[in-house]
Amino acid sequence: MEGPGGKFEPNPDNRFKDTKLFGEFLSKARNALSKNRAYIVSVLHTSKAIPFNWEEGVIFPEEDKLPAIAEAYQVSLEELTKVYKISKVAREEEKAHRKELKSPLRKKIYRDTEIFWGNAGPAKSGKKQKS
Repeated sequence: MEGPGGKFEPNPDNRFKDTKLFGEFLSKARNALSKNRAYIVSVLHTSKAIPFNWEEGVIFPEEDKLPAIAEAYQVSLEELTKVYKISKVAREEEKAHRKELKSPLRKKIYRDTEIFWGNAGPAKSGKKQKS
């Protein structure tokens, strides 16, 4: 993995690290321009939080916004789209993986809660259960 001017490729050793690839790409491109995030905000006419969240890998932009983003960061649309798709796929895989890991745990917690509450579960109305 490298910055703008280099190649950004999927990381086969740690596929979930690729979730941050898009943000790292944008951050390196912006730094290569010697611009701050305020510049990106002014060019894209967006809130301050949006470029920050993209670069930190918190959120992804909608795909139809990529041409404007490529222009603002002065990178090729082709490479930006490639990195975007790698990161999106990795994020979806990570979400599925986390859901898979949490599912048995959630069932155990629910089962333990049922046992604690005498198989009735907690009162849903907010009233205390009669003992």
